[in-house]
Amino acid sequence: MLITSGAANALFVLHFSLLDPGDEVLALDPSHYLGAPTSYWTCFEAEALPCPTKEELGWQAGPEDLRSRITENTKALFINNPNNPTGAVYDDRFLREVVDIAGEYGLLLVGDEIYGLIVFDGKKSSSLGSIAGDVPSVILNGISKVFMRPGWRLGYMCLHDPAEKAADLMRTIKNATNAYGLATRSVPTPILAASTHAFEKAPLPESTELVLELQKRRDYILDRIDEIEGLSCQKPAGALYAFPKVDLIPWIWRDDREFLMDLLREEQVLFNEGSSYGEHGFGHFRTLLMPEISTQEEIFNRAEDLLRKHKVN
Repeated sequence: MLITSGAANALFVLHFSLLDPGDEVLALDPSHYLGAPTSYWTCFEAEALPCPTKEELGWQAGPEDLRSRITENTKALFINNPNNPTGAVYDDRFLREVVDIAGEYGLLLVGDEIYGLIVFDGKKSSSLGSIAGDVPSVILNGISKVFMRPGWRLGYMCLHDPAEKAADLMRTIKNATNAYGLATRSVPTPILAASTHAFEKAPLPESTELVLELQKRRDYILDRIDEIEGLSCQKPAGALYAFPKVDLIPWIWRDDREFLMDLLREEQVLFNEGSSYGEHGFGHFRTLLMPEISTQEEIFNRAEDLLRKHKVN
């Protein structure tokens, strides 16, 4: 395991070690990965390839969807499980298909599992590393989500390559984490000590309480959205988000950005636009599960007011 200054830093180390000009990484669409974590890829002259998912199937993709997008330049297959922004949790059958595809095409598996312990309704989110077999894998995680310590900036990478199929890459990753300004030396000593104490206490009863409380807030949001004409939402099974769809796009608003700008101007409510997470996020927005129910009530009352007003007009 390699310690890094947050999971974002772990991604940078991975990208720095993995990518050459013209390289591609395949990721599900929509995904947070298609936004901020790949925003600096012009420096590498590399490209993130989106694989569309089907909202009506719980934001899942089929194995043939993945295969059809792999090219000779594809170097890795990225899975964020549970998914940000949709809240989708991929079952073991799908993950095994992903492992088989990566093995078939000689791709590196990358698993961003920072929401792995935030799963609802008694479901389980399995780690790719636990079923990867001899397929080279890099699993990313951190303490910012389940421990609710985003400011501590402590992440880590688990390297899995039992057959040494990607020995050069794994060696490069280890060397990169020793570069100036990266890895353990960038994490303040008090944070390292506090994080060690947190993991020694795991599993935390507080994390179970957190998930149960988030599930209550998710259920409220879904019930409230179901009452609002013009909004719909697939049930998120994990992570910290829901990803509602604005059903009046493109009839009243051209796209999700235009809808959200009106919502901000007229009702002083701000969400992340769905299109920022990939082409298949069009017409959606990402909302947080974390605010208290009283705050959620105010937020969605205002959203309903906007929808009602514009529909009448």
